[in-house]
Amino acid sequence: LDKHKPGPYNGRNRLIRAASHELVANFDDDSFPTNPDYFARVLETAARFPSAAALSAASQESEWRVPDFLAISCPSGCGCVIRKSWFERTRGFVPLAIAFNMEEVDVGLQWHALGGVIVQDPKLRVTHDHPVEPQIGWDVPATILANYLRENGIVPEKCDLNSILFLLTPAEDIAKMQHLVALIARFE
Repeated sequence: LDKHKPGPYNGRNRLIRAASHELVANFDDDSFPTNPDYFARVLETAARFPSAAALSAASQESEWRVPDFLAISCPSGCGCVIRKSWFERTRGFVPLAIAFNMEEVDVGLQWHALGGVIVQDPKLRVTHDHPVEPQIGWDVPATILANYLRENGIVPEKCDLNSILFLLTPAEDIAKMQHLVALIARFE
């Protein structure tokens, strides 16, 4: 890593640019493949979706229960496989240390703007073995809120232990936003 450019974005940008293969597996330092046939599954999924910009692993039990592949807005940061040719069409991961935990959202939006698709495979499983951090505000991990919302038909774009992200587009109507707010209020 370059000590003058801290943050995961620098290492990921350098990893993908230096790769000699089209498919580049990317894991957080506290993540690893859960199933022994992970890389064989990567090849199968990549062959099934040859135009996908990235393949996203499922890192939460709720994602493992999804019955089929999903088109999603951003890849999982703890485990994904990126097509180098798609990555080279972007600016790469956002080069700001303050963007920690948001770099996947940024590059995912870049791929979508170029017509790319990100596919989550529920059988491509990764264990994200991160330490439990102290909670700020609510005493409920964000993943529990995310699971509650999924059960009620709302899928967050990104979620980790202490934060949850929703991408709301101008095409969303006020009723959908009010429904989201009402569900969060009911949860609280």
